[in-house]
Amino acid sequence: MPERQHRVRLRPRELNLVLEGLALLCHEADDPDTSDDALALMKRLLRRRPGRPKTELASDEAREFRRYFDSALRRKWRHKSFEWNHKRG
Repeated sequence: MPERQHRVRLRPRELNLVLEGLALLCHEADDPDTSDDALALMKRLLRRRPGRPKTELASDEAREFRRYFDSALRRKWRHKSFEWNHKRG
């Protein structure tokens, strides 16, 4: 039987630190699996969840981190596209 996982409720400051770290990891990671995991976790954390005010971001903060997320995703796909095109040619 798998071990039970505990959920942690983050304060706004803690959530900001986690998102900032994930954004940096997405931009700097050399390992594609690591950046994929960071992007997926970032996406989950940025989702709005009603009834959980301690994990919500202010709209300007959410906008900023979504911008980080989008740029990391574009950078990742541009890199993958570059690799794929060079493997073919």
